[in-house]
Amino acid sequence: MSIIKSKISISVIAIHYSKNDVLQNFLSNVNFADSIQIINLTDEQIESTNKNTNIVNPLENAIEIAILESLATIKSDWILFLKTNYILPKELVNEIQKNVLTLKYGAFCIEKEFVFCGKKMNYGIIEKGEEFYLFRSINADLFLKNDSNHNNLAKNKTQSKLINTAYSDFDNYTKELSIFNKIEIEKLTKKGVQPTIFSLLFQPFSFFLYHYFIKLGFLDGKAGFILVYLHSFNKLRIQLQIWLNNKKIKQ
Repeated sequence: MSIIKSKISISVIAIHYSKNDVLQNFLSNVNFADSIQIINLTDEQIESTNKNTNIVNPLENAIEIAILESLATIKSDWILFLKTNYILPKELVNEIQKNVLTLKYGAFCIEKEFVFCGKKMNYGIIEKGEEFYLFRSINADLFLKNDSNHNNLAKNKTQSKLINTAYSDFDNYTKELSIFNKIEIEKLTKKGVQPTIFSLLFQPFSFFLYHYFIKLGFLDGKAGFILVYLHSFNKLRIQLQIWLNNKKIKQ
């Protein structure tokens, strides 16, 4: 006699690099999950991984290893992959639980809403607006790797959206930029990118023009200007750091 499984299990894997109060709020928000794995990305861990010169893209490698270690301990049917500064509204939680019960698809895209300086951003959005955040555990390898596999899969979207609160706290958001800058710098340095005076001046300026005017960031008002300016300046920081790395100059 076969046993009918009465409940579909969901596990959460989340990257944490924010304040402790953010983590507590996140844990309360995802208490519907059967298990929760937190990858705590502290400043100390970032510093120690960057000291290891034998590893290509050390920070990215450290994150990937931590994710794989978390996956190895998960026995759930579905995985919800997040950052701890994301909020799941009740409507989204209900939709997730409804979707996984049907087992109709192997993955779902979840769109994000952005709030910056207390204002919802409708136009000046820099990062990707949607990603595969919910997927069956048997398909984990396909979705945790940032490669062309995503393009070959049906994009089944949830109707409800995540709320990305990283934008709402300026200090926390600049910390996020700093962390992921390290990954970008490591990648570009490995590729042998050689910044020039032209790229130092033109890349930040063209980025600003594109996102503020062509992508209509100006319609988000003052918050839209600050956000695009912040990222434009960040482009300059990345180029400068790569130049310093190439010259073997330590700041």
